[in-house]
Amino acid sequence: MAAQMIYLTGVREVQVDTTWEDDFYTDFCIAVRYLNLRTGHCPHLITYSVERDIENFFEKTSATRTACDDYARQHVETMSYEARLFLAIQLSWIILRQESRAKLQLQIDASSLLVATHLPFSCTIVTILGFQITSQKQKTGAYFKNLIEPGFGKITLASDPVSSPDGKLVAFVGKTWRKLEGQPESRICLIEATAGAVLRIVGEDSQPAPYQNIQPQFSPDGTQISFLSNRGGKGGYRCYLLRGQNFGELAEVSDIETVSVEYARWHSDSAKLLLGIAGPRGSDEDIPSWTPEIQADSCDGTLRSLVVYDSVKEQNLHAIRFPQASVWEAGWCGPSHVVAVVSDGFSESAWYSCRVSVLDLFRGTERIIYIPPSPCQAGGVVSSKSGKYAAFTQALSNTRGKVVGIVMIVDVDSSEAWQLDVEGVDVTNISWLDESRLFYTGLKG
Repeated sequence: MAAQMIYLTGVREVQVDTTWEDDFYTDFCIAVRYLNLRTGHCPHLITYSVERDIENFFEKTSATRTACDDYARQHVETMSYEARLFLAIQLSWIILRQESRAKLQLQIDASSLLVATHLPFSCTIVTILGFQITSQKQKTGAYFKNLIEPGFGKITLASDPVSSPDGKLVAFVGKTWRKLEGQPESRICLIEATAGAVLRIVGEDSQPAPYQNIQPQFSPDGTQISFLSNRGGKGGYRCYLLRGQNFGELAEVSDIETVSVEYARWHSDSAKLLLGIAGPRGSDEDIPSWTPEIQADSCDGTLRSLVVYDSVKEQNLHAIRFPQASVWEAGWCGPSHVVAVVSDGFSESAWYSCRVSVLDLFRGTERIIYIPPSPCQAGGVVSSKSGKYAAFTQALSNTRGKVVGIVMIVDVDSSEAWQLDVEGVDVTNISWLDESRLFYTGLKG
């Protein structure tokens, strides 16, 4: 066999600093071009890239270079040239990786690696154009960076749109990223209901820590917007009001510092707010934003109840609590009553045995108007403006607050109930347009 003559050009040595990552695959890429001096044949640029579980690969070989070379010689005849060159680089990487489990300095000397391979031609010029070593973590990070970073500081997603009473403005929850970490943050956005309108973010806070603004609601006269926010690390959500010119004034609903607000509902007089409250969930200060929300089987030993807040006088009017019952969700039903989803006990499992009731806010009494047939639950309860009718969704559900199914309507005075024909639609949201018309959205098929 003729002796091989190797002329090496291009990158002769490369050093890569990286961090040991036990839990990630790593991608090795080498770009080479080689020329057969006898025939003049010059293959196109070769980019060889293989992803391999380094830990498992290392278990099949050995920590010594001798064992690695033996492994290479056993398999090299079935490989293409670029694969042989790649294998030598990979084996060298494994050995260097052995030396330090904290910080790696990968040094590849191309001239020495070529000696361990079998070239396809007896007289060859090999040009190594470059090496690239990328961990799976880096590849994943690069993917999300390319996907998300163009939207930094901008609103990229929208949900929960609500219209002002005159139909000229739309408020919604917009998602934005400030950094490539955790989850996107929610902001309250306003935009005019005209073509080419400019979006505005309202009610922002200057704190550097991530926070969420959710559930925008216009007051019936259109002069105020309520929303919930977990800013300030107070442990749970608080209710805030936007008012004044261009909704530029921000006010916090005060005097409920010991609880978390789960929802807010405007009274028809545009002054009173019905707040659904629960026990404090503790401070979120040390919890990463990507941590999933966990529903505990109790709310720190407290019942869910209601508070009526006067936004004009800026004070709580009174709290409504029932000793043995939790109010999971509620909405105004006339001037001094609410229609609510109620159950005995305060554990999350108690919700599965819920009922629909009318609550007298001044007397603190409950009147049951509907009990869902077992094993179904009720949710999304709303009443007509006069309080004559109540409507809600009903289904077998495993998630509180997300009951998707049929629509039931109940006459509040007589407790007579009937199912609305929605032609097979699984209804997600309902609202009253007037005393005789109901608007709903849902999924079909």
